[in-house]
Amino acid sequence: TGYHIVDVKVDGSSIGAVASHTFTNVTATHTIHATFAINTYTITLSAGSGGSISPSGAVSVNHGASQAFTITPDTGYIIQNVDIDGSSVGAVSTYSFTNVTGTHTIEASFSQAIPETFSITLPPGSTVADYRIVTMPLEPYNPDPEVVIGNQIGTYDQSLVRIAAFDAESQAFSEYPFTGLDYAVGPGAAAWFLFRHGKTLTAEGSETPVVEGPLGVNGYFIDITKGWNLIGNPFNFTISVESTLIKQGSTVVHLMHGDNQITQPVFWIWSGGTYVPASTLPAGTGGWLLKLTEGDAQAFFPAVASTRSSDRLTEIETRDLEKPPAPPGFLSEDSSSKGGGGCFVQSAGSLTGFKGIKLGLGALFLSVAVIIRRAR
Repeated sequence: TGYHIVDVKVDGSSIGAVASHTFTNVTATHTIHATFAINTYTITLSAGSGGSISPSGAVSVNHGASQAFTITPDTGYIIQNVDIDGSSVGAVSTYSFTNVTGTHTIEASFSQAIPETFSITLPPGSTVADYRIVTMPLEPYNPDPEVVIGNQIGTYDQSLVRIAAFDAESQAFSEYPFTGLDYAVGPGAAAWFLFRHGKTLTAEGSETPVVEGPLGVNGYFIDITKGWNLIGNPFNFTISVESTLIKQGSTVVHLMHGDNQITQPVFWIWSGGTYVPASTLPAGTGGWLLKLTEGDAQAFFPAVASTRSSDRLTEIETRDLEKPPAPPGFLSEDSSSKGGGGCFVQSAGSLTGFKGIKLGLGALFLSVAVIIRRAR
């Protein structure tokens, strides 16, 4: 399997790439020699204006081998969509074909980035109740959290500010600046922020790219995994939680419908020192989803502005539902007493202890929020 006949020689003479040969009326010795070669398949690339795919050209791949591609937008452009064999896989920046057994196509489209800015004012506070979950509602220009956050907050002093990221795979909190960790920045990531004297932070970037999702609706996918996921609104406008879709494999359900067995039917937000179910998510806000099943899935947020006035949902019964992890700490009076945040970093299960883990940030809020997630 995976090879083809190159040539067949009978008594030293080629008879071509035949699959069979019959010796008739044999009166002497004969020889038959066959040569073979591995099958190769062509992956055809097509990149629209505003970006490129690497490696370029028609790429030849051996049977059973793998081939990775990188999609890169030009300056001032964003990836609009990537099609594999005619089907969209979203606005991904990399794609790998594995165990190749036939020809394939990869097509990338790009669009001009629409410049946007976003500011959020966080009120002063020092207690757990004063925490805010905030998100990145844009595609940031600069993916480095230390650059974009550090330039606005200066020296990270635990007596003045706490920034808590959450890793969905280990179900543990970790604290800024995430030294030595792998991360990327993107829309819809969320984290806890607390400033003793309050703070107005500003994000700059381009409009969040959208792709066609389930039910033919345009929107944005965010990866979720089993357990608690700290995510939020990926757009610079208020969205409806009730329109959020959950996708795992070929199964697509509305988040809040009774047939949703993939997650809790609730998106939790922190309000007044307690968790409440949300009906809307204003720009820059986030909360928690609890995924119940094994395997990877995605939350899909349609790019449709909500006109609902309240962000709290009062008509859903939540008494018997598990609540998200509590905010991970408070502001100390003496930053030196905290020594790297040992009492700050907590597991979502026990809410105690430090987990020294290598994390990948799938996305985080530029200047305002960061969440450690697996890269998509």
